[in-house]
Amino acid sequence: MLYIPLSHETDLIAFKEGRNFLTLLIPELSMFPEIQFEIRTKSAVADFFKTVPVAHNITYAFSVAPDEIISAYEYKTPNLKARLSAVQACISAGHSVRLCFDPVFIEPGTQELYKKFFIHVFNTIPPHKIKDTSYGFFRMPKKLFRYCAGIHNELYLYHAPYETDGDDITYQAVLRKKIRTEHATLLENYFPSDKIFFLD
Repeated sequence: MLYIPLSHETDLIAFKEGRNFLTLLIPELSMFPEIQFEIRTKSAVADFFKTVPVAHNITYAFSVAPDEIISAYEYKTPNLKARLSAVQACISAGHSVRLCFDPVFIEPGTQELYKKFFIHVFNTIPPHKIKDTSYGFFRMPKKLFRYCAGIHNELYLYHAPYETDGDDITYQAVLRKKIRTEHATLLENYFPSDKIFFLD
């Protein structure tokens, strides 16, 4: 089965032009059932999911995060409540939904924060209505990381314990392993392990 993420770097659903494009494109994509397509979004435009046709080879992948993370690092994007409302609308319309818990940030206080976050998400969205989940840590290309750190040097984000992974900067492996294990235990309260895809 071939898997193709559509415009992974751009949230098409967040823009009127992108939604118009997808409305035209999705019926065409549905003609290729041997290919699985993913549309990634942080959008809260719930009405889109009520009007676009259902295609069983298309999964809408919603990136969700605690509100504290959204307000700190995901500027001018919908809050968690709005995103979960869009998830509910998408499910109600009959579409396939993936929840994306990435990027995960490791900062003082985030362990308890994410624990409450996972509980809230699955008290709002019934796990059995979700196709699967993905999980991954914050990472950024080295050059971009250095540039951003020069602008926002006051943020803890740019002073956390990092290491180089190829061309990227990410959290140290020992730290990622510890947090991933803790979060996997929490997620497995809601999903079998084969429905949780770890990106690193």
